[in-house]
Amino acid sequence: MNDKIKHFFTSGNTSKDLNLFLDFITNQETLNKKFLLKSKSLFLKSSLIENIGEQFRKNGYEVEYYHCAYDKNLLDGIIIKKLNIALLNSSLLNDTDSYTGYEVLDLEENLSKDNLKKYTEMQNDTETEIRSALDRFYRFIEAARLMQEDWGYCNKLAVDYSKLTAVIQDLKSKIFTAHPHKTPGKSRHLFATALTQNGIVSFIDTLCSSLKKVYVLNGDPGTGKNMVLKSIYREALKKGLYVEVYHHPLIEDKLEHIIIPELNTALITSNEINKSQFNGMQIYMNNLIDYSKINKSDVEKDKTNFYFFLNKSLSIIGTNKNLQNNLEKYYFKNIDSEALSITCRKFLAELKECERQKP
Repeated sequence: MNDKIKHFFTSGNTSKDLNLFLDFITNQETLNKKFLLKSKSLFLKSSLIENIGEQFRKNGYEVEYYHCAYDKNLLDGIIIKKLNIALLNSSLLNDTDSYTGYEVLDLEENLSKDNLKKYTEMQNDTETEIRSALDRFYRFIEAARLMQEDWGYCNKLAVDYSKLTAVIQDLKSKIFTAHPHKTPGKSRHLFATALTQNGIVSFIDTLCSSLKKVYVLNGDPGTGKNMVLKSIYREALKKGLYVEVYHHPLIEDKLEHIIIPELNTALITSNEINKSQFNGMQIYMNNLIDYSKINKSDVEKDKTNFYFFLNKSLSIIGTNKNLQNNLEKYYFKNIDSEALSITCRKFLAELKECERQKP
């Protein structure tokens, strides 16, 4: 895996706020410039962001790619490291008042207003259909979340907490050996996994493939994975370390993975959502459960219902892909391609000037 590329999700399709951790992208202290790209077309903004990221990556820059939680193939933004420049989709922000501190590039300022009016009429009708599907998607997501929480509750009642405490203490001794206490550490919160039109997608392999130590927590909901992650996360902050925190794609209050770059260490989970097998030191959390204390019938019902609602939600959001594709085709049929090309070239020239002015 190319260590000059990192992939994240800007947000998560949880049952709550979609852009829950947007501030951890836009408010980075190291950013020198922040650009917002405005356009009715998601594909136009995404493709321009992707092309610029690719050009700078080829020039040796580390680039962070922030993907749309609805569609992994659409980019919400990038950050070009060393230059410390962010390019973001303006639709991530709630209103124009949020534009303060950004340089705004309107990709449509020189385009034919008559043609864009035709597109807007179609857009309004299509977006009504898209919104209707999204409303259903979120209802099934909430149902899946409730089933996952009950499944976890059943397991939680049967966990041997003395064994769970021993797992936590063992990990602390391995991860934090001889690391001195310093000022309190900092953290950054994002998503590595999302429920998308493309199915369940995870980028955790791109984020920890180069790390020397990877600990893998395998287990069902309620087996203590979240408690282990939060304990290690808090311990890292106490020791003055910077921690990358990746939240659960369905239940945002829970953690899915953490990475401690300074220690070259990741603590990740193989869970009911990503269902992935990862290389690393394996820890099997289901071994902490006393199954004689579990009503197996209740657990099986919860599990069956969870995957039914989850798969139903993914099926619903998948229907939006064709609607969005048709909308994009209509957009590009009704724009002034030459005017758009001039706007994009001017913007790229501005970014190249930032490169020449770097320290």
